[in-house]
Amino acid sequence: MSSLRGPSSRSRSDPLVRIAALICLLLLLVPSWGAAEWPSVASISIPKPVVVEPAGPGEGVGDRDIVDIDGGKEVHTNALRVMSHPQVTGISPTCARWGWSSTLTISGQDLAGVTRVVMTRAGCNNITSTGVTPSESTIAAALTMIPPYNSKLFGPWNVTVVTSDGAEATLVGAFELVGLPKVMGSNVTTGRRGTVVPFRLDGENFMGTPASLSVRLYWAKAPAVTIPAQVVSVSRTTIEGTFVLPLDAPLHGYDLIVRDVDGSESLYSIPFSLLEAPTITTVSPSYLPAEHGARNPGRDRQGLFRGDGRRPDWRRGSDC
Repeated sequence: MSSLRGPSSRSRSDPLVRIAALICLLLLLVPSWGAAEWPSVASISIPKPVVVEPAGPGEGVGDRDIVDIDGGKEVHTNALRVMSHPQVTGISPTCARWGWSSTLTISGQDLAGVTRVVMTRAGCNNITSTGVTPSESTIAAALTMIPPYNSKLFGPWNVTVVTSDGAEATLVGAFELVGLPKVMGSNVTTGRRGTVVPFRLDGENFMGTPASLSVRLYWAKAPAVTIPAQVVSVSRTTIEGTFVLPLDAPLHGYDLIVRDVDGSESLYSIPFSLLEAPTITTVSPSYLPAEHGARNPGRDRQGLFRGDGRRPDWRRGSDC
């Protein structure tokens, strides 16, 4: 009589054997599993400082530590610098002439990393700074306004600051390049000695202020004569002021010259003629008869003056 038998002990132990074998294999592959270290500094490539634009001005600015991707052990301190994006708020001067070479002062925030300043205008070659001295709030940029000449040069230009890692900030149309001053019309072309003559000049590309711009009448032949004007207002297209014409100024046709704040000059094509002051040599008649005299409170009984202007003496019974 046969008896029922359960599974053999070998079949029951097979899964355990397989698990134990797998564990042994893993221990062979990683002999120091329990003592494993997190990656060392030498095994990680630390990038150079980069520019990261924060969500708001000043937010997150400063040195930052780099840690491994799993949030484990710190591997390097202050390896990443988070900096604010540069901001430009103003420039000075705001205009110049073609051929101008000087320093442009740019104001703003977080400008210490700026390495160059570029001015751009559609259809024109860029104007790039030849030297930059930056600080946190200002930049002194050396610029020479001599791009290849063409008719599109004159007008507003964009001003862009660029950092060493490529971050940019731009003021659109902040700088104007203008042509030479040109006087195109004057409301006066003559004046008399000893008089004050108001004037208005119309033209284009005038720059400066009444204190920095000058207008003068000039006679170039020896002896040279200059009659300066008193300038009272200046705009890009008009100049207003007065000429005080001396009594002893030579009677000539004078050149009218405008000298702008940067030394540029414009000569008006129509000369200014200086005329002799009016003089009185004789008066005829030299007296008026009594019946043509003027009335006043000291009149005679008939309401008339004597011809010689004296009041009649009625007490003497005669007005002779």
